Amino acid sequence: MIWIRQHEHGVDTCEGESSPGDEWSLLADQDSLVLSDLRASKQAEIRMGYEISLAGVLAGEEASPMLVAVESAMLAVSDPDGLQFLVEMLADRRAALEQALADASAAEDALAAIRALAVSYPT
Repeated sequence: MIWIRQHEHGVDTCEGESSPGDEWSLLADQDSLVLSDLRASKQAEIRMGYEISLAGVLAGEEASPMLVAVESAMLAVSDPDGLQFLVEMLADRRAALEQALADASAAEDALAAIRALAVSYPT
């Protein structure tokens, strides 16, 4: 656990299982910090997976920002329904992963549940 104490010269922190004294307040439980970091990392993985998958679907493996822009513009003109379908399919998958992350975060063993969440997108 992380404890905090404010005083006239600033703030002190201390780690330990119990409070070092009456003037100390619990800042955070170490497990909650780990859980928060893990959840943020998994959320970033979900977002990055979406962006990479969308770029890959539009422009292939060697997707550069310029190529993605050109290919998406060409697809929007030649097959707007196809482009909309691809974007919606990947957005639906991202939403499902975000819901799975929320469910895992609420699980009894949230750390294990979040670690077990596999992030994948259709290609």
